Amino acid sequence: HIEGLINDKASYAFRRATEVACAGEEFRRYEYGSVEELAKLDGRRLADHWRALHETTPVDIYLSGAIDPGRSLDALDSLLGSRGTTTALRPLPELREAPTEPREIREELDVHQANLVLVYRTKTRYAAPTAAALIVANGILGAFPHSKLFQIVREKHSLAYSIWSYADRAQGLLFVSAGVPADRVDAARALIEAQVTDVAAGRISDLELDSTRLSLDNQLSMMEDNPGTLAAVDLAWRQGGSEYRHEDYRRAVRSVSVDDVMAAMRHVELDTVYTLCPRSKD
Repeated sequence: HIEGLINDKASYAFRRATEVACAGEEFRRYEYGSVEELAKLDGRRLADHWRALHETTPVDIYLSGAIDPGRSLDALDSLLGSRGTTTALRPLPELREAPTEPREIREELDVHQANLVLVYRTKTRYAAPTAAALIVANGILGAFPHSKLFQIVREKHSLAYSIWSYADRAQGLLFVSAGVPADRVDAARALIEAQVTDVAAGRISDLELDSTRLSLDNQLSMMEDNPGTLAAVDLAWRQGGSEYRHEDYRRAVRSVSVDDVMAAMRHVELDTVYTLCPRSKD
């Protein structure tokens, strides 16, 4: 899996952009680690690590459905056994500032098209007052087929084969990823940055805003049928220092205005531009 990452060029470019933007941060690490780290593992190290996790780290347990809480907790006690007293969630790292000038990284591989990734610092996490507005801003920018990146960069100007944006609210990052013609990278980047600028400036149509709020509300509605997703979201919010209330958040998303979007985007700054492109012929 680790060695095979390079075979998916979009995923590889996204991972490399993250490594560059988050150099010195834990988030830079690939979730499966590296081949070198894997080679150093043995059964004893794994067992020691598992024992330390089991005995010292907090466990969050979510119960859902027609259950008897008392019987469930008794069963869990027998499974978990004696544990340490640590109950606090591991705090999230401090949010970093974007550099004065964005980092520009260009790498060459045996590919036919380029992959362009722009990484922005948002200063916005799950529990921030602008959290709902940032998600709406990202929806207007590039999370849906009606979004600016898809409609303008891909459909209108044919500068991308694929394009999307994603807001990581745990890390305070916003990513734009695009597969673009190798000879149109600069034009694609300029047009992508123009869309980010337009969202930040409030140049948003009623249709874009309404379609985004409706699409997000539909997603949140579907979450209600997935207890696992609700549990994961609740845990992420609590790790960020706030309690997740699903209906309150749905109402917040539905009420986001253009002014709210502008306020959230005011903190968004470009950190890194990563380009994976074909090898030079000379």
